Amino acid sequence: MNKVKEDDKKYNHRRHSSNTSEPEDDDSVDNLMNTIMRKLTHVHIDNNEKLHQYDYCENESKIELLLPYNQRSVIQALMSDVVDYQINAMVKLRKYLSLEKISNNINNVLALGINERFVELLKSPSPILQYETCWVITNIAAGTTEQTRTIIDAGAIPVLIELLRSENKEVRTQAAWSLGNIAGDCGEFRDIVLHGGTLQPLLELWNGNDSIESKNHMLQVAMWTLANLCRWHRSDWDVLAPAFPILRQSIYFEDSAILSETCWALSRIFHGSHPKVTYLLDLELCQRLVELLKNDSISVVNPVLRTLTNIAYGDDQQTQLIINAGAIPILCELLSSSNASIRLETILVLANITAGTVAQIQSVIDAGCLNRLIEILSNTKESFKIRKEACWAISNATDVKHPQQIRTLINMGVVHLLIVFLTDCLYDITIQQKCVDALENILITSESELNSAFKNSMIPTSYSNWNYDPWKVIPSSKTSSNGSITFNDNSDSLLSKSINSLSLSSSNIKGNKSSHPPSTTSSFKERNRKSSTPYLSGFESRNFHKKNKTNQSTKWAHEMSAFNQLWKTIEILENSINKTNYYHAQDNRKVLNRLKQIMERWYESQSQNMVDTERQIDEVMMGVEKVRITESDN
Repeated sequence: MNKVKEDDKKYNHRRHSSNTSEPEDDDSVDNLMNTIMRKLTHVHIDNNEKLHQYDYCENESKIELLLPYNQRSVIQALMSDVVDYQINAMVKLRKYLSLEKISNNINNVLALGINERFVELLKSPSPILQYETCWVITNIAAGTTEQTRTIIDAGAIPVLIELLRSENKEVRTQAAWSLGNIAGDCGEFRDIVLHGGTLQPLLELWNGNDSIESKNHMLQVAMWTLANLCRWHRSDWDVLAPAFPILRQSIYFEDSAILSETCWALSRIFHGSHPKVTYLLDLELCQRLVELLKNDSISVVNPVLRTLTNIAYGDDQQTQLIINAGAIPILCELLSSSNASIRLETILVLANITAGTVAQIQSVIDAGCLNRLIEILSNTKESFKIRKEACWAISNATDVKHPQQIRTLINMGVVHLLIVFLTDCLYDITIQQKCVDALENILITSESELNSAFKNSMIPTSYSNWNYDPWKVIPSSKTSSNGSITFNDNSDSLLSKSINSLSLSSSNIKGNKSSHPPSTTSSFKERNRKSSTPYLSGFESRNFHKKNKTNQSTKWAHEMSAFNQLWKTIEILENSINKTNYYHAQDNRKVLNRLKQIMERWYESQSQNMVDTERQIDEVMMGVEKVRITESDN
């Protein structure tokens, strides 16, 4: 089973063992820019925004010229003992750091060399000065890791933690914001903030006599900070455990911003594997998460889906909780969302469910999710990233090798899609290997099923007609102009259904013109002479029994469109190897060899079927002839 554990880096986001060290920055590359923007969004100031009550200075249009041109004046004002001068300079710095070019502006502020003075001003008795100084520190901490480190080195964290208990609500909020930006930078800084004693005063922000409406903004910031404290390392759940009841409480808030940050925190908690996390998880929580999937805000639905992905990553019991909460029908609806990120996150949840038990996979099939995943995989207009995850989810469904489910996948045309998709992911070795895994699972599982159906479709069950030709039992077929085989509708054998599902046009392969599939042994010889790989040269020498019906059976076997499509895919992969670097080519060759083994096994299986069936038919017909001779003698 291969499950997705979200927040891992995308190139290494598949199931890890419990003792595998995880990357320090465990947010996916896909969400890295989103993480940065979330950090900056909390500090950016709209030019049209109404000035805060503490911002009593006039809004100067030339604030972008503050530094370095007025460097000396700013330093003198901040170093003075006059509070009004200090506040005036700090407000100007705050506005300067709220402009678009934040990184350059941070460097100009740091060039003043007065970070220690910022920390001293945090201890001022003036709540206005404390507030403005916290805001400046918040914006500096929104910069790079090295820029944020200067704030830590100046000793700001202990003072900011003390300000979480300030009597002024605005100061408490801005102090929490500063700590959230510092903790959100990297695992090292998060540890410093968490182990510095941040959690308890942070949780106290939920207490007090203020109404929920009046402290909504403060709780949004506090929950965002808590979500950042839940990131990075997974060894600190004992320290974070006091926050779990607050998270359970906050998930029932109506404010979308609080809900969003709460779900981000939950997603990071369930990303870990600490045993104490399991007590937070129950059916009630899962039902609430499923209910939130219907929320109108994408900022809520996305982290909810991420949380469900990480819950489903756990054992089968955790996955079953999601199913019991009624998630699958809603997930099926979300697969049709117009928002690409919602579709992607939904597929990740389903991929972890299809990596579960037979019953869990069946629940996905019964809800129609698998049909929708197949549609997504076959839709070339869909982004490759989403199609890749859909392929992963479908491939996971083959891992248990359940015959009935494999038969369902075959009838849905999955073999066709996997072979075609192989040519769309030439430079993604991971998904190539996953496609081949699925093809192998289908071949291994369906081999006995198809063999039995093949023989049953050819051996007559009644011999009352002495002129019976057993080869007429094969469903009549015709070859269409695009080279695919179609069987008549009156045939209900599993073999005919399977072949119909495998039928596809070679025109679906990029870079190849439409052509009829080879129908004779000589055409296979011609292909093998053109191929750069002698691996399949054994096809040239293989012959069935020298009987009239042999040519018919050989033609039937060679005209299996999926078989020929696989051949074309192998050729495309071989050609692509010469265009890639050495290490990528090595990986491609491994995939190529596995495909050749599948093709060889497929061919041998069908060839042996023909031989065994002909032998059984000969034995049956010999028995019929003996009966006829005996009756004539009588």
